[in-house]
This record gives sequence, structure tokens and C-alpha cells, in this order.
Amino acid sequence: MGIGLPATPRAEHGRAQLALPIANIQAQTRNNAALAGRLGRGNTASVRALAVRIAAQTNSVLAVLGDLHRVASTDVAIAALETKACRQLIGVPI
Repeated sequence: MGIGLPATPRAEHGRAQLALPIANIQAQTRNNAALAGRLGRGNTASVRALAVRIAAQTNSVLAVLGDLHRVASTDVAIAALETKACRQLIGVPI
């Protein structure tokens, strides 16, 4: 068993929902790195643009982390409830 969301249909749906925002964040990070490279060449006009992009990207990352936390928390709870020990504890026949 690896680290990550349990193998449930909800987890797969969560992964699919998060794939696009994560890809967008990765693209933003590459763009920010390119812009930061221009700063090294003395392009000071890029400083403000980079600061604005980083602030926006921070908000995007926080939103994705919130979504991931919600999906993971729900799936971990479902996975725990489906264990043999939990089912026995609540009286569900095995």
C-alpha cells in the first residue's frame, strides 16, 4: 500500500478534479521561473509582475490544498469505516 488517497471511486474522482488545477499550478511555476530568470538579467519591470503572479499562485495552491484535504479526509474516513475491525465494532455482519 502506497502513500496517497485510498483506492475508492471517490478518490479517483478527486484525483480527476485536482488534475487540471495542479497542472495549472505547475505551468504557473514554470512561467514564474522564466520571469525570475529575466530578473537576473536586469529586467526590473518584471519584479512587479512576478510578485503579482506569486500572490495569485499562492491562492491557487491554497485552494487546491483545501480541496485535497476535503477529498482525502472523506476517503480516509470511508476506508476506516470499511475495515473489518470497525465493522465489527458497530455490529455490521462481516
